[in-house]
Amino acid sequence: MPAADSFTGLQSASGKLLYGKELRARLRRDIGSSVDLGSWGGMIPNADSRCEIDPVVKDRWGIPVLRFHWRPGTQELEQSRHAIASMSEMITAMGGKPQVYTNAEGGFIQGASHHHEVGTARMGAKPADSVLNAFGHAWDVRNLYVADGASFASHASKNPTHTIMALAWRASDHLADSLVRKEIS
Repeated sequence: MPAADSFTGLQSASGKLLYGKELRARLRRDIGSSVDLGSWGGMIPNADSRCEIDPVVKDRWGIPVLRFHWRPGTQELEQSRHAIASMSEMITAMGGKPQVYTNAEGGFIQGASHHHEVGTARMGAKPADSVLNAFGHAWDVRNLYVADGASFASHASKNPTHTIMALAWRASDHLADSLVRKEIS
């Protein structure tokens, strides 16, 4: 346990260590407190949210990079406004003062900022409505496997890393089996 003198900021004027109500009052006075609430939700695909090959920008190996276009739709803005109202009500009920940070459209959506962006190469049961089969193998390109979040048909707003790892493992197994059966070379 640290020596008492390392807690000088949490002592009373007489040098007694503060506990309980006195400690709480001192911390509130000197430090204050805050509660951060965040809300994450799914996004419905729309024509304003897509990626394409950038015609100018290339990576360090000279390969063109993706250029992203992202814009929330009506549902995402309504979802965002509802979350702001609900969380503001919670903070107010706790005796706090909500501070809301919004964008120009009245929501606090910031695409591709810190979320796990997924989609663009949907996995499905048939080529008519998907790009990939259940193994991440492209329907139309014999030697192409996609083993990342692009195969997701939607997003549950949770960290997709474990799902991506499982899908990559399944794709790897299928690729290895296909090579053994000489279905691809």
